[in-house]
Amino acid sequence: MEKSRHRLEIPIFGPESGPKAAAAGAAQIELNRAGSYGVGGLTPTLDELRALLSSLPADRQTTIRVMIRPSAPEFTYSDEEYRRMSESISEFVGSGLLSASRGDGFVLGVLRYGSEEAQESATRELWVHEERTEKLVKDGSGLEVVFHRAIDECLGIGSNKPLDLARLSAIGVTGILTSGGKGNAIDNVESLKKLLVSKERPQVVIGGGVRCANLREIVERVGGADVVNSTGTMVHSSCLRIEEDGRELFDEEEAKGICRVLDELGVEKV
Repeated sequence: MEKSRHRLEIPIFGPESGPKAAAAGAAQIELNRAGSYGVGGLTPTLDELRALLSSLPADRQTTIRVMIRPSAPEFTYSDEEYRRMSESISEFVGSGLLSASRGDGFVLGVLRYGSEEAQESATRELWVHEERTEKLVKDGSGLEVVFHRAIDECLGIGSNKPLDLARLSAIGVTGILTSGGKGNAIDNVESLKKLLVSKERPQVVIGGGVRCANLREIVERVGGADVVNSTGTMVHSSCLRIEEDGRELFDEEEAKGICRVLDELGVEKV
């Protein structure tokens, strides 16, 4: 099959934006609960997943990634919240709506405090919660699992302390959505560049303020299309515009513009 999807992942906040994201050429859609953009996305309902899939062609090429996030803004979840994450994954898996052969899966992130003292500290040293992450990966029953931008809360991104990329791969995490650190991707390009050349890391999806206007600079500064293509890197952008009345609408022109820049730079389709 000819490659026709761009290396773009678009998060949507309600299923109605799905067809537009797919039509723009996005290879992946991240499904979030309707209206949860303001808090960074939350777990959608099973009905929202059904609605999204029913709006896409039966032979869709677009991959679906379901956000698993029970609450905002913290990523250090209580036992009850963690249980809800596990149950949500099991519900989505049990529905049979997601397809491993298409690369469907989940987006999640679970952190823990580095110590009891850190929990009370203003600096709050945070680490990836490997034990819980590994369990959630197993709950996914072979579907892809991407660790989302909670990873940017960890100190020393791109190093082995506290973020061990090889360990994430070993427990089954297949991708990381990251801006290279706290803030936007454009402000963390050097960190992203180091991340892309690190060994035994999951696939990198660059997110955080990625727009048509700054995408060229981001790609060129991390090493250009050659690095993006050879590492399988993707970019992530919500492609939203905020109307004067506060409505959040999918911006088709922004999505098409991102795909156009990727083409101009020589980034291969998937």
